[in-house]
This record gives sequence, structure tokens and C-alpha cells, in this order.
Amino acid sequence: MNGGFLKLQRSREAFELLKDPHAFVLLTIIALRARRTTEFNIHGLGLRQALIGDFANYGLTERQYRTAKRRLTRWGLAVFKGTPRGTIATLCDTRIYDINEAPAQPPDNHQATTWQPPDDEQATDRRRLTIKERMERMRRI
Repeated sequence: MNGGFLKLQRSREAFELLKDPHAFVLLTIIALRARRTTEFNIHGLGLRQALIGDFANYGLTERQYRTAKRRLTRWGLAVFKGTPRGTIATLCDTRIYDINEAPAQPPDNHQATTWQPPDDEQATDRRRLTIKERMERMRRI
């Protein structure tokens, strides 16, 4: 994981979610683990997606985990998809957490060039050469 930060919104929805500590913990775990960029990752996760399923690591039983997932889905805060690798959770909105998505960066190799060919250099010919023209060029060499 690469740095970044979360922003917990001070909203009415956040205070309501605090009344359900299991759903709050699960949403916090999703927000902490969610992908902020579209960079390559071995799990194939997209933006705002996180692998979850290790509910015992954050103090939930399986029943509490399933109930929290159901509630977060019903409230429109997250959606869940089961896969053979585990459960993929996707944050749906920023009413509670803003994960500070990093803007897409253009590749470094697409920079404008300032180099110009010298005046005495022959301009490139982009048209296709016929077989006859190729043979003539080869004879000159």
C-alpha cells in the first residue's frame, strides 16, 4: 500500500453509522484497503475496490461480518462480490469516507519534443516504396 489518507466526513450519515459499530469497522477497513489509483495490482482490483473477507483480523465474527455487509449494501455505501480469491468490496460514494483518489497520471514517455532536424538533413519519406524503388536504392549502396 502506498501512503495517501482518508477523510472521514463529519455528516449526519457518519454519526448514524457510528450506531452500528460492526458496519462502521467494515466500512473503515474497506476505505483503508481501497485502491486509490488504477495502477497494476496482482489481484486485478479496480479503483475504490478492496479485498476483504478476513473478518477475524478486525474483530468480527462471521455473522457480524455478513450482517455488516448486508447493511452497507442496503444503505448504498458499498457493494460486495464473492470471488474464489475472496470478497471484493467496492466503495459506492463518499458520504462517510473520501479515500482521496489519485488523479490519473499521463505516462512519462509522452513529452513534447523540442528537437528539430537540421536543415541539411533529408526529410523522411513516409510513403511505401515499390519493389522497383527498393531495388534501385539497394543498387546505389
